Amino acid sequence: MKSKKLILSTLSIMICSAFLGFKPACLNPPPGETKSNCYQQYPIEQYCYFDSLSYKFDYLLSADIEDGQLKMIYLRVLSKRDKKVMHLISIDSFDPWISFECSGRSYLTGHNANEEIADGMYGDLVVADFNFDNQEDFAVLIGRGFTHFYLFYTYENATFREDEFLNSNLLGFPQIDNEKRTLSFSSRIGVSGIAEKEFRYDTISKKYILINESFYDLLDDDRY
Repeated sequence: MKSKKLILSTLSIMICSAFLGFKPACLNPPPGETKSNCYQQYPIEQYCYFDSLSYKFDYLLSADIEDGQLKMIYLRVLSKRDKKVMHLISIDSFDPWISFECSGRSYLTGHNANEEIADGMYGDLVVADFNFDNQEDFAVLIGRGFTHFYLFYTYENATFREDEFLNSNLLGFPQIDNEKRTLSFSSRIGVSGIAEKEFRYDTISKKYILINESFYDLLDDDRY
């Protein structure tokens, strides 16, 4: 696993230098700094490169880490054909202690789609179609708690945008039913609470409709 991550990291750095004009911290140290001193004082950057999640794009996920804490997440969406950056997304750190495992999942290509899910962890980057318009969308892991928290982006007008509705209403990554066009999730609330919601996407109004909602306590059999 460590060797695989090292290969991914090395590949990502090569792609950054060749295509993005973006170099990891300390490859060119500030004036008066040696590389060793620089690495101790300036942010370390972590890279994850994904080329199996999409038929159209490759994804480069990177994080600025300073004093062991994550400061900023960057996601670059590259054309699969020529590796040019099509979209650059910057995400403020939600959880300073989060670290990426370079794990990805795609419900479009099927990559890792059937891998086991533990505590709501679907991967660092998940590609799917959240609004059932046959366009690829994605979610980025931004925090951990009783579950894993994601920031959702949908493809609209030739660009990826934060989906305000999904980010306001989903407490975790949802189960996707393409036939029924529904998103449903179950998430821990507090020590023993479980919240469940199910939304159906209406293709005419292009809005999500809440069709089921419940809350129950693991220590109590009543649901409400």
